[in-house]
Amino acid sequence: MGPGDLGCRGTSQCMMPNCGMRSKTSTSNPFPGLRSPSPASRTSAARHTGVEVGVDLSLFRGLAETNDALVLRTAYTWSHFVFVNNRQFDHNDLPGIPVHYIRNELRYDHPWGFWVAPGAEFVPTSYVVNSDNTARAPSYALANLRLGYDHKPWNLGIQFEARNLADKKYVSAVMVDDATGHFFFPGDGRAFYGSISWRWR
Repeated sequence: MGPGDLGCRGTSQCMMPNCGMRSKTSTSNPFPGLRSPSPASRTSAARHTGVEVGVDLSLFRGLAETNDALVLRTAYTWSHFVFVNNRQFDHNDLPGIPVHYIRNELRYDHPWGFWVAPGAEFVPTSYVVNSDNTARAPSYALANLRLGYDHKPWNLGIQFEARNLADKKYVSAVMVDDATGHFFFPGDGRAFYGSISWRWR
């Protein structure tokens, strides 16, 4: 794809773990934004099946300026974690893990060093938070924005980030199998961050 061309090219990664094991299931969560501050565990046989896919697509280069670029980045995780022949919970889903988790970002880089990257984070379906599978955390969608400036001759970077632009209420962490029924921890509202980085060689 040459200067001024429209089109798609990119790279992708995919992992498909599938394993059965006897392990401790807990609230620890591999997904950003879905922290579990106080894990609770129970020893049980469980099967962990899932898919992780990451895609980077270069949508165009040289459209507005020579050497500018627009890149779409997407990460998707599918998780199917279940008990195996459990006397109490049969083949119920293990609690605390969203079935689907998606992160998208569309980043534009200008040759002068400025860049902007709107993004979104999705848990599109509810997921169970107790081993009986009677309580569920709700789905959510968040809109985020990052922008910055990179001055390469000085190895200097300035970045600004706005998260949860719509100030939505959502569940960011869960306490699985809480005896009092307090399963949910609220996520942060609209928030703004800034940073400056400098690297030397």
